[in-house]
Amino acid sequence: MPAKDLVSWNTMIHGFATCGDVGTARQLFDMSSERDLVSWSSMIAGYAKSRQSNEALILFHDMQSANVRPDRVTMVSVLFACGDLGALGMGKIVHEYIDRNKVEIAVKLGTSLVDMYAKYGDIENSLKVFNGMGVKDVLTWSAVIIGRANHGFGEHALDYLAKMISGGIKANDITFIGVLSACSHVGVVDRGWTYFTSMNDKYGVTPKIEHYGCMVDLLVEFGDTSRGKRALLEICPLLPDAIVWRTFISACKIHKNMELVEEATVNLLELEPHMDGNYVLLSNMYAQGKKWDDVVNVRRRMRDKTFIRFRE
Repeated sequence: MPAKDLVSWNTMIHGFATCGDVGTARQLFDMSSERDLVSWSSMIAGYAKSRQSNEALILFHDMQSANVRPDRVTMVSVLFACGDLGALGMGKIVHEYIDRNKVEIAVKLGTSLVDMYAKYGDIENSLKVFNGMGVKDVLTWSAVIIGRANHGFGEHALDYLAKMISGGIKANDITFIGVLSACSHVGVVDRGWTYFTSMNDKYGVTPKIEHYGCMVDLLVEFGDTSRGKRALLEICPLLPDAIVWRTFISACKIHKNMELVEEATVNLLELEPHMDGNYVLLSNMYAQGKKWDDVVNVRRRMRDKTFIRFRE
């Protein structure tokens, strides 16, 4: 059988790494007698994609030691790994390497830098990269919008949405997560509802469970529990998940709407009948309302079930 050439090795490494079998990909990588940029980049990307970010960064260091010069594709994977680990310092070192070696900052690499800085609150560097990019796509704009929203600059996030739209770029589902979060941070309930209802009607974006979760959070956070319930039960074409129900329950408790707490907790129990914390939540809610017969019934149900306990 003829020996495999470098292209064959790279094809196998890339294939296994892309489908998530990084163990086999790494075995092939270590077995290959010759490695080039594609070999290293495929392996680093595989580690980053599978969230083995430490391994990705170690291999990037080994790549430099082997005097193989990374390209912008490699850098995107490395920056993703830095963001996953919260390694902003390492990310800045990578950025310095990019500048020092004059690696072209195309849309994907620029967006990775913007996202990394924005995610960890380094707004100054995030905007510096953003403003220096000649071409920006919807993901670039969305990274800035989400970063601003998550770090308390909701109005600024909405300003960037307006700039994006005026520049002819159409918002997508990721953009709207940032937009709705921004509305929640600022407390503009009606404006948030307008953005939410315009997703499908104006932008052709079908809301996902994350968007309904954002809307529930916005509505009930500012006291509109009835409309929050409507978002969950009447408008949402998807079955709300347990996280959304818990968000709704927590907010309803803050605003002392115990009727909706009870209704939501019952729905949560249907989703997670074997989670002991859900029964404790319902029992405590009944006890708070002095509904002692209901407390007894819940505790009886608890005795009859096998539970999975949440670990802190």
